[in-house]
Amino acid sequence: MEAKANTVYSNRRAIQAPAIDLDPSLRPNERLKMDGLDFLSLLPPNSIPVAFLDPQYRGVLDKLSYGNEGQNRGKRRSALMQMDEKKIAQFAQGIDRVLIPSGHLFLWMDEFHLCQGFKSWLDGTRLDVVDLIVWDKERLGRGRRVGEYCVVLQKQPRRAKGVWKIHTIRDVWREKISSKEHPHQKPIGLQAELIAAVSDEGDYVIDPAAGSFSVMEAAYMMERNFIGCDSERMMEAEANTVSSSRRVIQAPDIDPAIDLHPSLRPNERLKMDGLDFLSLLLPNSIPIAFLDPQYRGVLDKLSYGNEGQNRGKRRSALMQMDEKKIAKFVQGIDKALIPSGHLFLWMDKFHLCQGFKSWLDGTQLDVVDLIVWDKERFGMGYRSRRVSEYCVVLQKQPRRTKSMRRIHTIRDVWREKTSSKEHPHQKPIKLQAALIAAVSSEGDYVIDPAAGSFSVMEAAHAQDRNFIGCDLEG
Repeated sequence: MEAKANTVYSNRRAIQAPAIDLDPSLRPNERLKMDGLDFLSLLPPNSIPVAFLDPQYRGVLDKLSYGNEGQNRGKRRSALMQMDEKKIAQFAQGIDRVLIPSGHLFLWMDEFHLCQGFKSWLDGTRLDVVDLIVWDKERLGRGRRVGEYCVVLQKQPRRAKGVWKIHTIRDVWREKISSKEHPHQKPIGLQAELIAAVSDEGDYVIDPAAGSFSVMEAAYMMERNFIGCDSERMMEAEANTVSSSRRVIQAPDIDPAIDLHPSLRPNERLKMDGLDFLSLLLPNSIPIAFLDPQYRGVLDKLSYGNEGQNRGKRRSALMQMDEKKIAKFVQGIDKALIPSGHLFLWMDKFHLCQGFKSWLDGTQLDVVDLIVWDKERFGMGYRSRRVSEYCVVLQKQPRRTKSMRRIHTIRDVWREKTSSKEHPHQKPIKLQAALIAAVSSEGDYVIDPAAGSFSVMEAAHAQDRNFIGCDLEG
């Protein structure tokens, strides 16, 4: 079929991508059965404006494995051919080759790959992370997972103005779907909006690992052409078990009446430096900590040039932490936490996607979960509109779930409205209270060395826990 020339617009000039001379085997708007890497090799370079990729990996499933997958449950999912990290990187490189300048890749991901880092997939490419969208499935899964993640990547040069045409897409997108057709069915409504945001009618959209071909349906809805394939190869998968069902490992018996330094007065708003505060705590004494580092990840990316003048005066006046200082806070918390204690670490989408492993260097902290806070109010954004923040759940070694996690009804996409009148970085009290109740007992101590509005103190009191925390502003 004759292909339409594709255009990516900037606010200054139009860059014309070449018309596509398709290989005869790449029949548009059909469900092709072929290997995804072979498919990508047949496409001409710099020819496609939009691509989707949903790698077939087992990040969450291997972490949460219950030992009977493929027997009593998950038979179709466990039979799918899995991709290793090297193969996913090859897909990303193939897509990078065929995307036009400033073209977009929408990369689906689970919380474990998101938190553990995926930069190696992008090595050798010109793809940059420009946004992150959370899909709230609105149904409870195992581990109370209701969220998946779509990382938005743009091929250099990075542009938003004139390229991203729709500005009403929330960065927490709610859409129910059925998984009857495919175990990894994706939201057609969201994918249709993303296609419309970065392409024009008649443009080509590709998906080299199409699964249920939901991207094809989304492309049709927006009057775009689709080229995609799936191998449909099946394989038997062994059931892997992470947690033991034979015994319960007992948590250490920690006396909540710890020997506190006289300056650390519980249940008060202390005014002091957070690192000094942490140095006064005894090692292995605290079961739970919160940290909301004062950084500027999103704000520096979206900078509009007038912050601190017409807008954001209180926020811009706050003392900022650099990466080195945040790592020192994390190390101090690690020292104070009991074995299997928890740190709830607040983070923005840019730090989450660019990686935060350097903060954990030299600690015994492992990522065990990720919770998305949906603020239920529109924020800024050149692309999707920000309505979310992220809480990374870290556990000090040894990692345990059984006998440690007491509440199993916390969704991994949590909706709660707050007011920013008291503090520009106000956090959700109900979510923090639920997390405190999940991993501690009445009378336990909860710490926050950068307390801000002291919302953690309020959450701790709501659950009959003691609080010790400070802020430079008191």
